Amino acid sequence: MCAVVRETGEILGAFGRSGRHAGDFHWVHNIAMDTDGNVYTAEVDNAKRAQKFRKVR
Repeated sequence: MCAVVRETGEILGAFGRSGRHAGDFHWVHNIAMDTDGNVYTAEVDNAKRAQKFRKVR
């Protein structure tokens, strides 16, 4: 997953990789961020899971 500046295409940061283990991504269909900077993902296909990624300071 990459955070990208829409206007310039500059990559601000990235995390995760393709896979089916904790922290990996497989067929992500929904992404959200809360006011604390936590990122939530929901996946379909065989994974059928939601993951929370917290901001590390």
